Amino acid sequence: MSKDGREKVAITTNVLQTVVLLITIGTVMMMMGRKDQQLEATVNAVETLREITTDLVKTQINLTINTDHLSKQVAELHIRLRELETSR
Repeated sequence: MSKDGREKVAITTNVLQTVVLLITIGTVMMMMGRKDQQLEATVNAVETLREITTDLVKTQINLTINTDHLSKQVAELHIRLRELETSR
């Protein structure tokens, strides 16, 4: 092979390597973008779950307080009924 032929092969090889490298870099960038998008979606989902959990805890606390209050009212009513029965 002549010197010109070898140079053409070397240039073609270099161009092809550059194209493959650019394609690889583009693919990596796209994958990183997808990962960032997935990470952002996951963070948003976790934030939503945190808010839901907070609301559920508040609701449970309120229900517990209400249950305690109702239990006290029922106990007071029971005492009043006994007093009425004993006063008859």
